Amino acid sequence: MVEQIEPFAAIVMRPPDSHSDPEEIVTLYGHGRMTLRTAVERVLTKDLCGLDSTVFRQGKPSILGRVGIEKLAAEWAIGGK
Repeated sequence: MVEQIEPFAAIVMRPPDSHSDPEEIVTLYGHGRMTLRTAVERVLTKDLCGLDSTVFRQGKPSILGRVGIEKLAAEWAIGGK
């Protein structure tokens, strides 16, 4: 039996679900493990972009890029610089 797998780009580009837990432990590329809220704050305050603004998590989507992080920041009322 062959399992169908979503293309990588679809996983990266999908926005985070609206029930994302700010206390979920994630990994921010190049910065290590922290809560999702801390990762979002760090990306915005340090104005990280590209690979440096990539969050790896257990939830869906498993990879968050800058657009997903900005969506969470707006939802949680987190400001940047």
